[in-house]
Amino acid sequence: MKRISLLFCLIAATGTIATVSVFPVSAMKPVVTPDLPLTPPAADARTASSFARSVAADSAGQVHVVYENTQNGRTYIHYRHSPDRGVSWGPEQRLSIDVGISPSVAVAGMRVYVAWETVTPNPSGVQLAHSSNSGTTWSSPIRIAEGRQPCIAVSGATLHLVGAMAGDSEMRVFYRSSVDEGCSWETEQVLSGSGKAAGTPSIAVAGTLIVMAYVDTPDGNEEEYVRISTDTGQTWGKEIRLTKNRLGSGPPSVAVAGQTVHIAWADQKANGDDLSDAERQLDEIMRLIGLSFTSESIRKTQAGVFDTEALQARIEHKRQQVQAAASIWGARGGDPLQIGAMLREVDRIVKTATNEWDIYYRRSEDAGKTWGNEMRVTDTPGASRQASIGASGDEVRLVWSDDRDGAPALYHTTSVDEGRTWTRPARVTDAASVAVNPSVAVLPRTAHLVWSDTLSGRSQVYFKRMVNEGE
Repeated sequence: MKRISLLFCLIAATGTIATVSVFPVSAMKPVVTPDLPLTPPAADARTASSFARSVAADSAGQVHVVYENTQNGRTYIHYRHSPDRGVSWGPEQRLSIDVGISPSVAVAGMRVYVAWETVTPNPSGVQLAHSSNSGTTWSSPIRIAEGRQPCIAVSGATLHLVGAMAGDSEMRVFYRSSVDEGCSWETEQVLSGSGKAAGTPSIAVAGTLIVMAYVDTPDGNEEEYVRISTDTGQTWGKEIRLTKNRLGSGPPSVAVAGQTVHIAWADQKANGDDLSDAERQLDEIMRLIGLSFTSESIRKTQAGVFDTEALQARIEHKRQQVQAAASIWGARGGDPLQIGAMLREVDRIVKTATNEWDIYYRRSEDAGKTWGNEMRVTDTPGASRQASIGASGDEVRLVWSDDRDGAPALYHTTSVDEGRTWTRPARVTDAASVAVNPSVAVLPRTAHLVWSDTLSGRSQVYFKRMVNEGE
């Protein structure tokens, strides 16, 4: 196939930089179905963060979607199924009995598995429900682990679960497996390293090869890490660090096809500012006016995207204390203009650190033994975040939420040669609404995409199918 126009820099597995060409847009432009709402307009529904899997599909045309749905102030896990590649859909089914969030789905033949986080009773834990008839009926949920942020994968009769669990002063990423379709479970293995706030794990499986990607904070900011097993989770290789910079990295998404591993994530490295810079500026202001921070109850290992959420909370608390004390300090002879200028710098840093993110991609051709360097997928003003990647054979698809046009919309790019070359990023949602939390399931020539969107005025779950034509 003829190739035109240089686009990206791809780093080969040898570590050398190579220039990559893109396929002609006309030859790779997919046929995209219209946005299809899977939840009613009155619903308040959303897909999980992109490190988990909100959609799973197989070559028989079965598509399975899971999401949160809030009703009367309580959030439950819901499921929908299509037997014909998303043309028609069965009724919505509620899977959780207690309040649940952050679901993840996996499929093997007629067996479908859904794991999610339950917050009652405390402590939070991971529950699992399964279906043996392609989602027609479901088992009652069972609690299979303590922790949160589950992501599940399946190969044959073996289930693979990863999640994050809290210790006394830290968060750790764990792995647990079942070799009998979820009837019994092996002992948990803690796989993260020396950081204090590991989380947002993503897992992918191809035969006996298992790849888990996650973020951890050994240097104080979130970085991307990978652990790999080549014997169905019996043993694990050493922790592999994929990023190293002083700025934050977002939750990863990982996919495996054969021996080729694909990982995508959002990163702040190109913007120059980090939320920790804003906190340091506030600390300087507090020293200047003689304040000490009093919100010691805000732990660095809070839930969510752990370190970032706690950091945002500390910044807000410190800002409030500075604003409350600034007038008193000024009355005692301090310069309020100096404090005002320093607070404006805090605002600038927070805005840049919050809004300037880009999508990055790396690949390994040998089951994680060696890795190519990063490919920067986006280079536009605004936030490109929430990457979801899927692979089937040589075909790889990457989808993310991007606010380059104003409100967040979904963009995607495709490779048909195992990630060596890529199409230009293209927008796949058109409405002037907020499209976030995409999740993609990839089959040969076809991708099934779900996401959360405010098209109706409330958050709903939407579906569309992308099919390659003209290859």
